[in-house]
Amino acid sequence: MALTWKQLTTYELPSKQPNDLSFHEPWRLVCESIEDATDLKIAVTGEWKVKGNDVLKCGPNGLLGFTLAESELVLKGCPFGALLGKIGGSSAFHKESTTTSAADQLFAIGAYCTLKLPEETTGPLFIGFNALARPIEILQMKIVVSSGRIV
Repeated sequence: MALTWKQLTTYELPSKQPNDLSFHEPWRLVCESIEDATDLKIAVTGEWKVKGNDVLKCGPNGLLGFTLAESELVLKGCPFGALLGKIGGSSAFHKESTTTSAADQLFAIGAYCTLKLPEETTGPLFIGFNALARPIEILQMKIVVSSGRIV
């Protein structure tokens, strides 16, 4: 058995765009559908910050060593500002789910993530940030999403 990868999408927000690159919503749609995959691979580069606060600038892995109350984080045990993901569910749901449903279950993406998907996983891929503070100003971001299938 071999795992074969297929690139699904590249989501990119270049720096110095004339429009506002603020991220106000809890989750942003990156890929409309993840289906017929056993695994997911996500590679990320970029930099972002809570708007108006240059001290809290970070990249995909978040601000390592920065201490913040867990009540201010979306996903406990993950650094402030780290890139998060979820498959399915709502674009409005903002904190860790207490349900056992696969929808709205959050995972850390960071700079590189591979994820074994539960059987018959389908739905959109959303990204968010491990910070309840908004807006998040995206200085630059590139996300490459690939799906894997065991053949």
